[in-house]
Amino acid sequence: MGSRRDGKQILFGVLNIVQAALVGAIPLVAPARSGALNWALGAAAVLMLAAAPALVFGGRIGRRIAMAICLAHWVLGLAFAALIVAAASYLYGLYGHSGQTAGAIAFVLAALVLVLFWLIPGHEIHYLTRRAEKP
Repeated sequence: MGSRRDGKQILFGVLNIVQAALVGAIPLVAPARSGALNWALGAAAVLMLAAAPALVFGGRIGRRIAMAICLAHWVLGLAFAALIVAAASYLYGLYGHSGQTAGAIAFVLAALVLVLFWLIPGHEIHYLTRRAEKP
């Protein structure tokens, strides 16, 4: 049973690297006008990249660090989605039909941001909390 748990930890470590690559690619593929936003995305990617070895090799403290980083990704995803929805609502109400189309696209983008920032970290948090409950 212990090797299965270790296998899941390795799987989540690899998924942390995938998550870091996806988040880190955002400022490279579609850079924002704001340098601070690009740096925040880069920092989130570096943190998630650091969570992989912490989870696999860090023991109990490493799992707590990985969980904290996953929670930070949840909060960051929520903040980005809220900013996108705020911009979408502005476009939706101000620019008529074109704004409605741009607003609809922005709402879809907000949903994609939530999937990116919540899917892997959410599953990892669920796994880590279930593991912590078992003796």
